[in-house]
Amino acid sequence: MKKILRISLLCFLVAGCASYLSQVENHFTYSFAPVEPLSPTMDFADGNISVKFDVLKTSVGFVLENLTDKPIKIIWDDASIVQYGEARKVMHTGVKYIDRSQHQPPTNIPSNARIEDALTPIDEVWYSSYYGWQTHPLFIDDDLGKPQFRTAALACKGQKLGVLLPVEIDGKVINYQFEFLITDVQEIPKTQPRQK
Repeated sequence: MKKILRISLLCFLVAGCASYLSQVENHFTYSFAPVEPLSPTMDFADGNISVKFDVLKTSVGFVLENLTDKPIKIIWDDASIVQYGEARKVMHTGVKYIDRSQHQPPTNIPSNARIEDALTPIDEVWYSSYYGWQTHPLFIDDDLGKPQFRTAALACKGQKLGVLLPVEIDGKVINYQFEFLITDVQEIPKTQPRQK
């Protein structure tokens, strides 16, 4: 009897997983190009800083180097990601999810030093009693087998993603603004479970 129950439970779990997997039909990846400032790469440099960006699944990563002969500061509380025309408050790497809405002290970067960090919109971070802390992707990455999600993902081509990064240099705050264009959305069909 126990063996039959175990087999029944296993069949139920496998069928449930197969049913879920069959709903996730397409995965999407996005290509970005900078439009502000205009550049052939995701890099920017002036006499004060150099910065290289990488748009990730749930955040915008960057490496920033201080090119001056004095320390500079990143003012996190005033930084934001601009998406669909809306400025969104962000948290950076190292901030606890539970503290994402609290004050984030500036980061000091010594002369000729660099930091690697990432900006995540705080409204995309949430807590699940079952899974713990989760972060929604910046853009739809799976359509879950739903045509409306696929349509929304493909419609992202031509949309812009902005970053506002305030940097204090020699006592003056410079609001560095960057804008990236989604130049392409690649649709990758997921392997479907075999039907028996």
